[in-house]
Amino acid sequence: MLLDRYPHLVDVGAWTSGIAVALIGAAGTVVQSRRRAGARDQIRSDIEIYESLPEASTVRADLLGRIDEQIRALISSERELTRDRSGVVLSCILIAAGGWTTYIATVAGGSWRWFLVGTLLLGVIGLFGFAESVQKVRRDDKGNKVKN
Repeated sequence: MLLDRYPHLVDVGAWTSGIAVALIGAAGTVVQSRRRAGARDQIRSDIEIYESLPEASTVRADLLGRIDEQIRALISSERELTRDRSGVVLSCILIAAGGWTTYIATVAGGSWRWFLVGTLLLGVIGLFGFAESVQKVRRDDKGNKVKN
């Protein structure tokens, strides 16, 4: 067994449970960010409600003011330069996982070195993801880059 041969390696169960928790948390963040209804969808919904209200309704003016505020907030948020935080976290996890498994495969030697192909690829994907996500650019309400 690998741990008998290399006792300085940590217990597999200890570090895999930590990695599993981190990956589940990162996946939850990504899924939640994709699931949210966008600000544009909320504005469209409010406009439909506004149009369905009778002309004599007293709430109509308040709703129109809210729609104006939402549109102004959307415009100002699209002018800001931001980073993709979930992408940065996910890429850091990939880099760490690739680095750790590269270390394990290197120390173990023998046929374990075949893992270097996949682990180095994992680290490189993480580096590219980090370089892409850390850039400050204009983003929409879902975190996607806004094209000029």
